[in-house]
Amino acid sequence: MYTGSPPFDYCVLYKLGQYNITGNETCSTKTRTLSNTFPLVHYFSDSDQHTVVVVIENDIGKTASRATINIYKASVHAQLSVIVVPVVFCLLAVILVVFGIAYYQHRSRYTVEVADFDFGQAHLDYKTFMERLRDSFRNAFKFRQQDDTDPLTTNTRYDSMT
Repeated sequence: MYTGSPPFDYCVLYKLGQYNITGNETCSTKTRTLSNTFPLVHYFSDSDQHTVVVVIENDIGKTASRATINIYKASVHAQLSVIVVPVVFCLLAVILVVFGIAYYQHRSRYTVEVADFDFGQAHLDYKTFMERLRDSFRNAFKFRQQDDTDPLTTNTRYDSMT
């Protein structure tokens, strides 16, 4: 911030390393402003020491100020969560799969197959598809002809197994 009467002409010089102000700093291109504050934006490409020299002048006087900037190289480390969290969850998934397989095999050893047979029916009629279809139509429409008889005779039926 500069105290004085506007308008101001300013320029910015970027010097590599440490720089001492002599008072004779001049700029080839100047920027005019009516405000005594202005932003400076600059991106430094290397990590080293730099000096920013700001030369401000108006109709009455001229001043130069400097600021030293130290840029350090910082090594980028992977965060712990980027490495640990996926590894932990992968191990947890493998453990769950192993325990799931062990539980399934343990439970399958005690599985007993049970068959439910109804031996109480004495006569089981085995019909072909056409016979079942005809019986279904007959039962659905409730009509019978006199000459319709069951195609199965007693010798094709199964009797009780006792």
